[in-house]
Amino acid sequence: MIKKLIFISICLTILSFLFSGCTVNDKNNKVIQPTQIKKLEAPITQNEFVDAFTLLINKLPEEQKISGENVQKELYETGPILSLYINGDTPYIVSWIDGGKVLIFFKAENSKKIPLYMNIAPIKGVKLLGDQMENGIRLVEVTSYGASGSNQRENVKIFAINGNTVISAWDYDTLKAYSHPVEGKNLFEFVIETSSFSYSPAYYSKPGYDEKDIMRIVVNETKENITTASDDLNKVLSNKKTASQKLFVWNSTKIKFIEKE
Repeated sequence: MIKKLIFISICLTILSFLFSGCTVNDKNNKVIQPTQIKKLEAPITQNEFVDAFTLLINKLPEEQKISGENVQKELYETGPILSLYINGDTPYIVSWIDGGKVLIFFKAENSKKIPLYMNIAPIKGVKLLGDQMENGIRLVEVTSYGASGSNQRENVKIFAINGNTVISAWDYDTLKAYSHPVEGKNLFEFVIETSSFSYSPAYYSKPGYDEKDIMRIVVNETKENITTASDDLNKVLSNKKTASQKLFVWNSTKIKFIEKE
């Protein structure tokens, strides 16, 4: 009888713990919400996106312009339109086509969505860096593949939104692979350059942002040179790896990350 009472007591204790745990988790889930999913405006519609594309296409540099026969495919035949909401005193929306190349920055002003800037590149990912930097500047990281889409190049751009202006604040290739014959020798060289990077401090957020603590990007590079015979590319004659580090520091005057010598 005593053993039975002890067993019932233990079961009741476990059930009480589980239910109290669920209650705590439910409360936490209601409180902790990522800032970028708070809706300020309705999502960018297909028509709004196309209108913005038409407005901004002539402002693109020649190397980014999409040829006429590819416009239909990029705007209508790829994936759905995705959006990143950037909250603050001045809200913004960054929208792009899933699996496509077109990315557009909008300023959300009352019920209007004003197109500010467009970038063209095969998009891999889009991320907001912190809440805001000094003077309300917002930073958005956009990772894309090289124009060929062959994954032989991966590029990271950081865009700074400053009022009605979008500026390229950092532009860096984190993956490059290329090859070439060695002049005057019966040799062929393959070069693979890979980089990893981190931010310091890792996350900027008001009011914790300290203007004395300047934001930095630390880049670790690895370069591999593989030399083969020209008549037999599978015959590796030498393989050399070198490592180096670069530091880019935020410059509030230029609104860019500048490499520190």
